[in-house]
Formats: sequence, structure tokens, C-alpha cells
Amino acid sequence: MTSDAPIVGTHDVFEGKYRERFRRICSEHGEFIAYERDRSGIDIGLHLTRPAAGGAREVTTTRVWFQLKGFHASTLSRSAFEAKPHVAVRVSLALLRFWYASAEPVFLGVYVESADTFLAESVREIVEREWGDSFFSEGTFRADQEHVSVHIDLTSLLDEELFERMHTLAAIPLQGPTFRGRHLGHRIDPLRSVIASPPSGLFQAICKHILELHGYRQAERINAGDSETNVEISVGRLYSSFEWVYQLTTQFGLDRDDDFRTEGSSQTYQGDCIVCICSEQAPLARDTCRRIASLASDRRIPRVLAFQNGTDYSAIGTWLAAGREFSVDCAPLLVPEITYCLLTSTAAYGRFRDQVTWSVMNYL
Repeated sequence: MTSDAPIVGTHDVFEGKYRERFRRICSEHGEFIAYERDRSGIDIGLHLTRPAAGGAREVTTTRVWFQLKGFHASTLSRSAFEAKPHVAVRVSLALLRFWYASAEPVFLGVYVESADTFLAESVREIVEREWGDSFFSEGTFRADQEHVSVHIDLTSLLDEELFERMHTLAAIPLQGPTFRGRHLGHRIDPLRSVIASPPSGLFQAICKHILELHGYRQAERINAGDSETNVEISVGRLYSSFEWVYQLTTQFGLDRDDDFRTEGSSQTYQGDCIVCICSEQAPLARDTCRRIASLASDRRIPRVLAFQNGTDYSAIGTWLAAGREFSVDCAPLLVPEITYCLLTSTAAYGRFRDQVTWSVMNYL
């Protein structure tokens, strides 16, 4: 006897299973965004959140999107899954181009039933790895080609590490006013704006990320001493030129009859250096500055880059005096100078823009 009741097919059951699994994984990291009609070629979005006090979640300015695929255990066995370093996924070439060009990051998520594993990788990273600049070039694909296989790395798990990295992939609008001919992704004046002195952990994270973006490679960690807390000292090398501007010498206002404004003294450095990150707002003790300058002199390291939280400019005099004593160029950067570095490093601004607050904000 046959039933006339509607049937939910095995594919729909499987899709419902891995979509529910996806939602459980993502629910602790953001709020879901769904389309009323499935006409966009993207399954679901996630508005990312960060932990807040008391178990709450703070909504960030970053949104990411997902297109989900699934492999039945009968289609991809565990042994076959583990035999290769990647999973091949067949997708529409037109949609791949659409996802790649999207202003906000799109991830291709793949559920492998035999391994009970969710993989996810940014479409931009996939395309740049597999085709690079030739992706939009004539001749890369046949004129009549409609589908293409892409490869998701087996190490690209949908896990805590990936969600943390998603916060660095915020869409930055390249429009509006420019700074020295460059779109920065915002309209805040880097020369005449200052973030509020961040908490110690955030200050350290900002400084380290800016250094990383300029190719800083740490070779050795130096003990700061028991008397100094929240101080990190390292020896390393800057592989890219690092620029900052001293805001003390920057003109903020306009003269009555002239709209010309003097920009502050610009400094650059590339090469071997000692980096000192002082996350507390109290300036380092004079003896500590002298000890670091002496260390640089002994090792024939020409520059000390000192990142100092706060806006107490007496720190500049202390560092310059230590540098003169030991014939080392000591360059102290306080929060206004670090603000310049943050605002001119678009990737750094994208990562921290929803975590900083502002003491002074002027626009380009």
C-alpha cells in the first residue's frame, strides 16, 4: 500500500542536517542574516560579535557570508577525504566571480559527513591561490565554461581560529576623501585625530599588528625586569619602511587669511631595531629607558622604537636623553603617533575600528 504523503528527500534531510550543524557552530560567534528569497547565490550571513562583560556579546562592524556544500559519506569516504590535502568542490564559475567581487567576504563552507567535519575558506583566498591575477583574464577559462572545481584545504576548519581571523576581513569602502592620493577606507584625518588611550591588552595588540604589517620579525625577547609590568621588549628587524608623524608639530587650526596647514615632522625607519611596548599609561622610568638604550648601543643596534600608551609627552624627553647618552636613536611613539599609524594602515584600521574610542576626531 503506497502513501500519498509528501516525502522529504534524502538530499533535503542531509542538507537540513549540515545546516543545523553549521548554525550550532556559528551561533556563539554572531547573529545570523538570512535572505527572504534565495536569489542571491549566497546561503546565509553572519554579523560577527565579540565577548562582552557578564557573558554578553558585543556586535562588531564586520559581516561575513557563506555558501554551503555537503558531501554524503557514500560520495566521499573518510579514507578518500584523508588521502588528499584538499577537498574539490564544483561550483558555478559565474557565482565564483560574483562571490570574489563581493564587498564583504564570502566563505565557501563544506560539510564532510564521513569525517563529521566542517571546512570553510574565503573565496578570495581560494581564487588568489589557484588563479591569481589571471582569474579575470581572457583565456583562463573556455568561453562556454559554466563550472569550475575549487579546492578547500583540509586545514581550513570552521573553528575558533578562523572566526577570530574573520574579524580582520572587514569590508573597507574605497571611496570618499583621500589622504595623499590614497583611499584609506575611512575619512578620518590621520594627522589630526587621536584615539582614547586603550586598555593595556588592546594597546599591545594594536602595536603588534601594526609592526606585523610592516614586516617586523622578532629575533629575541628581552626581560623587562621585575620593576616594569606590562612592558614587552624585543630585538628584531623591520623589513618594510615604518612611518609615523609627530602630532605635537602638526598644525590643527587655520590662519585667518590662509588655509595652508603645516604637517608634523615625518619619521621613517627600516632595519634592525629594539622594540619596546609599554602598555601602561605611566611613562617608563628613566633608568629603564637608559638600560634599553645601553643594550642597543652594546649590540650596535641603531634604533629603539618605543610604543608608549597615553599622551604624557614627558616620555619623549626621557627617551631622547637616553638616546643621546648612549648614541642611539630612540624614537618614542605615543597614542597620537600610534593613531596616525593605525589610520594609515588600512588593514589595521579594519581590524580595530570597532574596538577603539576617540579622544579627538577630525575629518579629511
